[in-house]
Formats: sequence, C-alpha cells, structure tokens
Amino acid sequence: MLPKSNRITLPSDFYKIKKFGKRISNTFFSVSFIKDSSIDTPLFSVIVSKIIAKKSTQRNKLKRITKGIIIRNKNKLPTGVKCLVFPKFVILNSKNIEIESELLKLFKQI
Repeated sequence: MLPKSNRITLPSDFYKIKKFGKRISNTFFSVSFIKDSSIDTPLFSVIVSKIIAKKSTQRNKLKRITKGIIIRNKNKLPTGVKCLVFPKFVILNSKNIEIESELLKLFKQI
C-alpha cells in the first residue's frame, strides 16, 4: 500500500490530471501526469478499469504489482509530480524485472 503522503486522494486532482495532464505510454503502462511545484514528494494513484481486467482479483493483482514497484523505487521517482498510473493486462503474463524497467523508463520521461 502506498503511504498516505504519496497518494492522490482529492477528486479534483483526478479530474485535473485526466483533463489537463500529459499522457505517455508503453506496452505495460500508460501514465497521465501533471507537474505541481507546490508539492515536495511525488503523488500517485493506480487505476485499473473493468475493461482491462474483468475479475477483481486480477485488478487487485495489477494494482499490487504496480504499487510495489513504486514503493521500491521511491528515491528514483521525479519530485513535484502528480501521476495516474494505468497498468495494462499484459503485466499478468510478464516478469517483474521487465515490468519494473518499463515503468522506470516512463518515469524518466517525465
């Protein structure tokens, strides 16, 4: 679970990121982000829709894998950024090393 200090919780933040944020993607993830100089730590939220994974167990597994990568690599992540991370279904059939490297590549692009 992401620490409260690294989570996006306000509905207005979700709306702003979806509406005005930039979006980058690769084979495993799609990330919408917006830069915010008023915060010191990066803020994240992981979103998996029913279109991506029908079963709740699959959606929860996708979230756990993604959040685990974010927690392990906290010090490598950009500061002053609010990100919505959308994992893709391909993650369930891939190795953790590949998944982690692809997510870190996206964060370097930010």
